[in-house]
Amino acid sequence: MPMVKIGRFLASLFVGFFFVSSTCLASDTHTIEEVQALAEKAHALVVEKGIEGAKPALHDKSGEFWSADQELYAFVIDYDGNWVIYPPKPAGEGKNLLNVKDADGKELVREMITLSKTEGSGWTEYRWMNPATQKIQKKKTFVKAVDGQPYFVAVGLYLD
Repeated sequence: MPMVKIGRFLASLFVGFFFVSSTCLASDTHTIEEVQALAEKAHALVVEKGIEGAKPALHDKSGEFWSADQELYAFVIDYDGNWVIYPPKPAGEGKNLLNVKDADGKELVREMITLSKTEGSGWTEYRWMNPATQKIQKKKTFVKAVDGQPYFVAVGLYLD
């Protein structure tokens, strides 16, 4: 009888540990809804304040346009493929990315530009080096064109 109780206790402990671990892992990830909401919010800021007016808020790592874990942030690329606002590395702003390809050879910046020009907004997927894991991972990015301007706002999310 005591062995049965120990077995049940261990099984309960395992299930509880699994549940808590899964819950903790889930809370450490971001959703595509969160990504799109951040992109929409940054888009509204760029529309309201313009590029120069939006830069300080988008660069502020402790501000509302960065997730608390600093995995999510908004960036802006123009239709020539130049970084207009790149919060993780502002020194890279002005750099041309038009011919940048992902790990599989996909011309991801060209695809983002085409998507924003033709659809106005939408999702694109590609494989990119995750700086947190140092591994090539699938990434999904939401892009949204700024009407009347030659650029789009975007936010990306690593999926695996």
